[in-house]
Amino acid sequence: MRNFKAKQKMMEDVVREIGLSLKGLVVLTELGTSDFALAPILAQMAGAQRVIVWARDTKFGTATEAISQFQDICNKFELNDFFEIRAMERPEQDIRDANLITNLAMLRPLDAEFLSHVDPKSTVVSLMYDAWELREQDIDVEVCRQRGIRLCGVNESDPDFPIFKFVGPLAAKMAFMAGYEIMGNDIVIWSDDDFGREIESFFRNMGARHTVLTRDRDVLLASILGADFVFFASYHEALPLVSNGLGGIDCVVSLSELQQTETYPGVIHLYGAIDPVGLIEAGFTVFPHSVGFPEQMTHTLSEVGSIPLLRLMAAGLRAGQEILENGTYRFSQEIVNGKIRND
Repeated sequence: MRNFKAKQKMMEDVVREIGLSLKGLVVLTELGTSDFALAPILAQMAGAQRVIVWARDTKFGTATEAISQFQDICNKFELNDFFEIRAMERPEQDIRDANLITNLAMLRPLDAEFLSHVDPKSTVVSLMYDAWELREQDIDVEVCRQRGIRLCGVNESDPDFPIFKFVGPLAAKMAFMAGYEIMGNDIVIWSDDDFGREIESFFRNMGARHTVLTRDRDVLLASILGADFVFFASYHEALPLVSNGLGGIDCVVSLSELQQTETYPGVIHLYGAIDPVGLIEAGFTVFPHSVGFPEQMTHTLSEVGSIPLLRLMAAGLRAGQEILENGTYRFSQEIVNGKIRND
């Protein structure tokens, strides 16, 4: 784990590299834990006039614990008096004052009530992820459209500042944590989106013997017969990944269908609805053991180090900056009437 000085330099380098400048702006963001606590400090490093941070209790810790951790970080950065911290509060005035609002967990949902306090003339909401990953439960897009609130996603695939490329290493780490190799393995990847394509490419480069990338159920059933593991990575998959039923329209694959294989392939899930208890009881290796959900990562990019997360947070702030400046779009993917404008 990097020490404080090394991480501070990384943050300064990221801000400088992408030209992040928030001078004169009021930023409303979250107070997360671990490296997620660094989003407010990136905004401060970029010259924000004010940075308001909301904290609440989560499965990762209480608001009190998050604030204590953040204050320790601020002590090292000598920034104790700069941030405006709200514990278990959602003040309407904070929303009215903000020019750049990050769609991060502590602020969600950005519903009609929240958005009613946003000033459309001077504010942008940054999704902090690629626009195509937009989740309806995060933000009321129709209210944004009706009120003229500017909304943008983040281009995570800038060739000179790659972020999405870290999905491959993340998938590899999950496979290793599950107890599988990649080199020499036969792997089925359930996906037809950018997550699946990135993962397949990375597995191939790591020496996988054979990979199948599909969202065709017949192809899946034919391919799992000799597979070492199945990697579920379809972002928008609505069906349960594995059910105790007979298969077909109620799930991607049934437990009985998996049991017909000779190798009992491992099940690794980055995205998708799954309760692993039945699989584990039936003798399958499942990773992670936690329940999975559609459009929600079981493991985040922070699992492969500080760099991808710092890049993503900085690029998310930079995307908002670009929208407010009405300038060249490098990281911003503005969503207008449900379509992405990134020219």
